Amino acid sequence: MEDTIVKKDRIVLESEVCFACLYIEIWDRIIMAHTNGILSLWDGTSMTKLDSVEIPIDKASESEDIAFSNKHELVISLFEWKIDIRKITPQGLSRQPIMTLSSLVSINAILILDHIDCFLIGSNKIELWSFETLKPAGIIDTESEGPIAEMIYIKKFNQLIVTTFGPNILFYDLKKKLMRRKVHFRNEHWANVIDFVEDQI
Repeated sequence: MEDTIVKKDRIVLESEVCFACLYIEIWDRIIMAHTNGILSLWDGTSMTKLDSVEIPIDKASESEDIAFSNKHELVISLFEWKIDIRKITPQGLSRQPIMTLSSLVSINAILILDHIDCFLIGSNKIELWSFETLKPAGIIDTESEGPIAEMIYIKKFNQLIVTTFGPNILFYDLKKKLMRRKVHFRNEHWANVIDFVEDQI
């Protein structure tokens, strides 16, 4: 078992630094994306490493985000300029990705929408991608409000909430792909992280 040290928003595991991690409750597993391009899978109870794969990335890239599709059993890893999509099981990670996507602009956020078989990519715009074809299925115009920082989806209201480095919080009708409301913050750090507890409504 490796020593684990929690430092604010990052976990230091020996010489590896994890900037993005995700807990898969149905499997009791933790996925970690490290700055050196390592994607690792951990047992959530014993905190032992079960598997790891290396994703070829630019040395200057950092892990930005990670997401899991329960429906398709896929993990999507975001390393600033590159997206890696691969199969995952409770026992391990696929050796080869089913798709990689390189971008000329920095990608900051990804969001899984299993109920409509899609995922979102947030850069200086929001791209809607199909899980079935693994190709773009549409674009949500952010009206040049600044690069996307984070995205969450509220199923109860069918509403997409997006933060930008503007700094703004944008509220979208996902079905119509239209912005319904915008909240601007003077302090750019306020709008970089959002969360929502749907069962509290």
